[in-house]
Amino acid sequence: MDSNIHEIQEQAVWAIGNIASDSIKTRDKVIQKRGLEKIIKIFTTAERVNLIKHCVWSISNFCRGKPAPDFELMKPAIDLVIKSIYKLDKDMEFLVDACWVISYLTEHHKKTVKKILSTNLLPKLLTFLDYPIVYIQLPCLRIIGNIVSGNAHQTQMVIDAGILQYLKKTIFHEKRSIRKESCWIISNIAAGTQQQIEALITNDFLKVLEYKIKNDEPEVNYPYLSI
Repeated sequence: MDSNIHEIQEQAVWAIGNIASDSIKTRDKVIQKRGLEKIIKIFTTAERVNLIKHCVWSISNFCRGKPAPDFELMKPAIDLVIKSIYKLDKDMEFLVDACWVISYLTEHHKKTVKKILSTNLLPKLLTFLDYPIVYIQLPCLRIIGNIVSGNAHQTQMVIDAGILQYLKKTIFHEKRSIRKESCWIISNIAAGTQQQIEALITNDFLKVLEYKIKNDEPEVNYPYLSI
C-alpha cells in the first residue's frame, strides 16, 4: 500500500477490497488494521483512472454489509467519490461502483443525504437515469428513494431537481426492479406535503398509478397501493 509504483498500489487496493468483501468480521478487521484509511489516503491523490476505479470498487465493498462502518470513517470517501463522478461521468464501469457507494451510504447514514444535497450532485444523478444500464439506474433510484424517505424539505429538493419527469419513464421500465424502486419513490413523495401530492397530480401520476395497479405485478405495486 505504501509503494509509489502505481501498478502495485492498484493491486494492493484491489486485494484489500476483496478481503473486506468476505464478511463483516473480516471487513472490520481490515478497518482496525487501517486498510480503509490507507485506501482513502491513496484515493486522495489518485490521478490515474484505473487507480481511481480500484479505490471506488474497494470502498464499495466496505459499504455493503450491515451494520455499516461508522460514518466518520466513510466521510472522507464521500467527497472523493463525488469528485470522481464528475471526472469519470462517462465511464460506465466506474459509475456502477460509485453510485452503489452513494446508495449504501445514504441508506445507512442520513448524514450522507445532507452531504449529497449540499453539493450539486443530485441533478447529475438524475441524468444517469437516462443511461440504458440497469446497474447504474438502480442505485441512482435507491439514492433518490433514500433522500425522499427523509424530511419534506429534502423531498422537495428532489422534486425541484426534476425527478418526476424521470419517474414517468422509469415506472414503465422493462426491469421489475427499476419499476419497483420508482414506485417506492412515488409512494414517499405521496406521503409528503400537500404541495408534493399536488405535484404528482399535476404531472398525471394518478392516471399512471391506476394503469400500473391494473396491469403490473402486485410486488411492484405494493408501495403505493395505500396512496
